[in-house]
Amino acid sequence: MKYNRIIGVDVAKNKLDIYNSKTQQHQVIDNSPAAIAFFLCELKRGRTRTLVVMEATGGYEHLLVEQLLDKSIDCSVVNPLQIRNFAKGCGMIEKNDKLDARIIARFGEVVTPKLREKPSDSEAKLKSLVHRRDQILSQISAERNRLQQTPDEETKTMIHHAIHFYKAQIRTVDQRISQVLEECAELTAKA
Repeated sequence: MKYNRIIGVDVAKNKLDIYNSKTQQHQVIDNSPAAIAFFLCELKRGRTRTLVVMEATGGYEHLLVEQLLDKSIDCSVVNPLQIRNFAKGCGMIEKNDKLDARIIARFGEVVTPKLREKPSDSEAKLKSLVHRRDQILSQISAERNRLQQTPDEETKTMIHHAIHFYKAQIRTVDQRISQVLEECAELTAKA
């Protein structure tokens, strides 16, 4: 698919560094719902076929991706190692947020990465439940580690109660995952 404009975004917790390949301009906005919504309204105003490319950051990109998909703007979330290797291949060793946004845009122009598709409600629900399950398992592991390091019996009892609570949460999440999978044959086929 041919795009008239590639937007490269370097995503951080509190800000987005944005490079527009068409105008060759750089801007920084807050990584917040209001700032992203305003930016996307400006982007849509141009009526130009646009691809927005960003690195996977472990979660900080979710807000931007969600709003892009809601507004039917093509976007791609790329493995940071791919971008880094691309930059090295182009002889760009220097690294800063402004330059990274430009490199990401250039990567989008040259490589045309795979587009992110909007997940169905069931897929989004399943992803959320699986993520929560992973969080709970991490808490159980942390509590077990604390249990091994705690000499006090009263504290051990409290930790045991916490572990039992988390195990009950796992059972609840597992039940919900099963329900979501049963409700959607499409997800069952993917699982």
